[in-house]
Amino acid sequence: MVDDRQRWHPPGQRRQSRVQKPGQNGLQCYAGRAPVTRRSGKSDFVVARRLTHNRHLGDAVHQWAFCSLTRSGWAREFYDSKITAGKSHHNALRALGNRWLEILWYCLTRGIPYDENVHVANRNRALGRAA
Repeated sequence: MVDDRQRWHPPGQRRQSRVQKPGQNGLQCYAGRAPVTRRSGKSDFVVARRLTHNRHLGDAVHQWAFCSLTRSGWAREFYDSKITAGKSHHNALRALGNRWLEILWYCLTRGIPYDENVHVANRNRALGRAA
């Protein structure tokens, strides 16, 4: 019998942390794409990278985000918006990779295939744009 904590990890991969819960954020943490935030009093600062994560999955997500720039219009638009906001290339790719992991999580949990037209329509509705 496989419990929920073991189900989300690829066969042959060791679990990094026993307290990590499966979920959208857990998937991003497991891939090393979610930033680490530290607090000290009233100030917050972000540590750029997780030290313990699945490096193979993290590299795959980084490559996935980079390759999607030429194939997906919304991905290019998202990346360009991060670049114009002053983010570096790798920070913009990490944010785009996080977005792809959110989409992957949504599709996996609901058992539906990815449809870019549906995603673009939902994105435009959330941003308050006309179709």
